[in-house]
This record gives sequence, C-alpha cells and structure tokens, in this order.
Amino acid sequence: QLGMNLQWAVLRGSGDSCFVVFRGSETALDWTENSYVSLRGVDVPDWGTLLMHSGFWSTAEGEGSRLYDAIAQTAATTPIQTLVLCGGSKGGAN
Repeated sequence: QLGMNLQWAVLRGSGDSCFVVFRGSETALDWTENSYVSLRGVDVPDWGTLLMHSGFWSTAEGEGSRLYDAIAQTAATTPIQTLVLCGGSKGGAN
C-alpha cells in the first residue's frame, strides 16, 4: 500500500502527539481543486461541529478506512492525545 498514489502519511510526534500530513498538489485535478476554497462542518462527539478545509476533508473521506486503520495502528502503542492535520495545497488547504 505504501508509495502507491500516496495522498497522506501518519507520523508519530513526541509524546502523545500524532500528525496526519497530506501531500501537496501534483496533478491538474489537484490544481483545479485548489480553487475550491470552502470549509466543511464535521460533527465530532464531545466536541461539537468542527470546521475542516474541504480539500483535507475530501482526501480524508476518500481514504477513510485506510486512514482510520493507520491512526489506530499508531495509537495502539501509545494513546494519541493530540492529532494534528496538516499539509500542502491539497484542494487549496494551505
């Protein structure tokens, strides 16, 4: 699975932090999606509605089960207290 159309990576930070890093724009479709600058409301239990950039959200939604499995595997050794979503211009999310 790794290295084939890689859209993201899960990296363990120091302590109890974890980073989900999205790659930047590479294809013509990516650059077209960059013009779609919008936020998406995501309901998170115990937190309420969080606003997430639609570029990150569409990648996360499309990779849902693989992304969840990677985060769960990372959390198996040490629980994650801080999850940071970051990356390049994926869908205009800078």
